[in-house]
Amino acid sequence: AGAHSAALAASVGDSVPLDTERGYHVSFPPGSESLLTRAVCDPSEGFIMTPMPGGLRAAGRVELGGLRAPPTPGRCTGLANAASSLFSHPLPERAEQGDWLGFRPTLPDALPVIGR
Repeated sequence: AGAHSAALAASVGDSVPLDTERGYHVSFPPGSESLLTRAVCDPSEGFIMTPMPGGLRAAGRVELGGLRAPPTPGRCTGLANAASSLFSHPLPERAEQGDWLGFRPTLPDALPVIGR
């Protein structure tokens, strides 16, 4: 049930204080994947950049925002700019239609719920 787990738990009588982490993803054009040989993390900017077949992907900049709120304006642009700043020359322009937002469940203390 992923990010929808709170509703699923409630349907069977369990109250779990879940919220939704929202992580942003941007992709750079084919060929950019050759700039890295492995995933790179920038903890100060809160993202990971990974070479994927078809281009580099940068993902992160997590926020708590629920399932219904629209994407936060500027998050993808900021992520792309932060990713590009790791290189001595700018990355190629990303195709903005490839930007997306993913959801995952989280608890206030980020610990798993096991049992009752």
